[in-house]
This record gives sequence, structure tokens and C-alpha cells, in this order.
Amino acid sequence: MPRANTNFERLLQGLTEAGFDRRHLNAAFPSWWTADAAREPGAVVELKIALSRRLGIELESLLDDEIHPRIVTPTGIRYKLREGTTASALRPATGSLSAIAAAVSTASSHLPGAFVRGDPASVRQKILSQGARWLSLKGLLNWCWNNGVPVIPAPDLPGKRKMDAAVIFPDDRPIVFLTKNQSFSAWQLFILAHELGHLGCGHVKPAQSLVDDDLNKDSSDPDERDAEELAADRWAKNLLAVTKLALHRLMLCQHPNELARVAQEEAKTHRTDAGHLILRAAFQTQSWQLANAALNVLEPEPRGLDLARQAARLNLDLGQVADDSREFLEEIIGA
Repeated sequence: MPRANTNFERLLQGLTEAGFDRRHLNAAFPSWWTADAAREPGAVVELKIALSRRLGIELESLLDDEIHPRIVTPTGIRYKLREGTTASALRPATGSLSAIAAAVSTASSHLPGAFVRGDPASVRQKILSQGARWLSLKGLLNWCWNNGVPVIPAPDLPGKRKMDAAVIFPDDRPIVFLTKNQSFSAWQLFILAHELGHLGCGHVKPAQSLVDDDLNKDSSDPDERDAEELAADRWAKNLLAVTKLALHRLMLCQHPNELARVAQEEAKTHRTDAGHLILRAAFQTQSWQLANAALNVLEPEPRGLDLARQAARLNLDLGQVADDSREFLEEIIGA
């Protein structure tokens, strides 16, 4: 067994070299950690144990004298990478998600059996049959939790590069992570529907995980996206009832207020989300300034990530999680 290294500065240096910046390290420190504790060898060892759990790092690599942190990533993981990005650049963020997923899995053991594959029409029908006027982010979040799929917002991750979303199977239950730092509900609805598309199409299964690095493209660019991404987009479009006719009306709009109004009209007709229609039109036209202004008309105080946090607080059983991990989860979901 390697000798425990109690040098706090060497620990910080090793973690920094592994891609964990100081701000995220400070956030990962447990509440009991103080400057005085850095002078106590036993406390530093306890800190290493806590950071191993919270950051997804192999504990033995932190206890070793040399401290070369080995990041633990989920088994069977695949990356959907944008051009110019490597999987290694996403390892710190992925390790953190893996650690969070383990804690979430424990706090989700009371949930029903998980949705792991299915068609979008049945999901849509189920949500709308329960009284929803349209398919909204809140409605989809509720469906996910009620069908055994935890959805965790985690936009603040370590490392120089972050992904937009991920589906991780720490066991036989998939956990969807919303990691894009974007508060508009329409964006988070699109991302969540897309990740459910990967599940619904069978692209990711138990003992596998999938990281989506860049979801800023639409299936209108088929040459730039692989078959699974196109299929997940089609699944999401069917779930949200996006039609070419509805988008055509939106693409003729020239003013944010007009775009928001037309989107609401089409959304009412198709029982879908007005903001999502605006996003789909923007993917076609690339008129992002207009689209963002219209989204701001619909949602002056964006709350997509807050809705996800609220749903997590309502559905996780934090009493099942060990103290260190519970404190960490509470920070993530704002409990």
C-alpha cells in the first residue's frame, strides 16, 4: 500500500496538473475543511478521500507520494466530439459526472424501473394525457423522474472543456446530465429530448455511457453529424411535434415580438413548446440574435436550470447518501 502523502500543496499541484482548476477544487472541498486542517496529516488524508468521491479520482493515486491523479470514467463510455476536441480534454468533467452519478444512483433507489428504450409518440401521449396543455420542459422533467430517469443539472464542471450533456449508467438506471450553461428552458428542453432520444433509440444501454460534446447543430447538416445524432434528433422532433409547416411561418418573421407571437400560435396548435420552435427555426436560418431576443420575450427570467434543480430536489432521497456525498449533491441541486 503506498504511503499516504500529507502535503497539501503537492495535492493541489497534482490535481491542477490533471486539469482541475483551483476554483472547482475549492468548491469540492467538504465544509469541515479549513486552513488549519491543512497542517494535520490525518485531515489531509480525509480530504483526499472526499475529493476522490467528489471528483471521480482513483483514491490510491491521491494517496501515492507522487500524486498523479487517475480520473475514473464510466465503463463503456463513448464521446460525440466536436471538431478539434479530444476525449482527454473532457476527462476532468467526465470524472466529476461519474462521481455525481454514483451518488445520484444511491439517492434514486426508490424510483420505479427506468425507461431505457421506447418510441417518442408513447412518451408524448403519456405526458399530454396527464393534463399538460403542451409538452414543456417541466412536463418532460416530471415524466423522466416518474419513469426512473434522474435528470441532474451540472453546468459548472472542472476542466478547460465541458460537454453539453451526458447519459451515464452507473448501474442499470440511466442518469441524464444537463451540463450546457444555458438557462433558457427551450435549450434545456431540446437537450433533454435529444438525450432521451439516445436512450429511446437504444444508442446507450446499461454498462454504457455517452457524452454529447456539442449540440449546437441541427440535423439540417447531415454531412456533419453521425447517424446516431441524426436519429436522436428525429426522436426529439417527434416527441416535440415539430413540423416543417410550423417552422416555415417562424422563418418569415423579422422582429422578436413577431417571432415570439407566431411561435406561441404554432405551439398552441401543435401542443409543443414555443421556445423550442424558435430554436428549430434558428437552426435553419442561423438568425441567432433574433432567436435569442424572441426567447427573451417568452422567458424574461430564464429558469430552465432552476426547473431541473427543483425537480431533482423533489425526487432525490438524500437521506440514503453518505454525509460527504450528500453535502456535495446538495450543493449541485441547491438543496
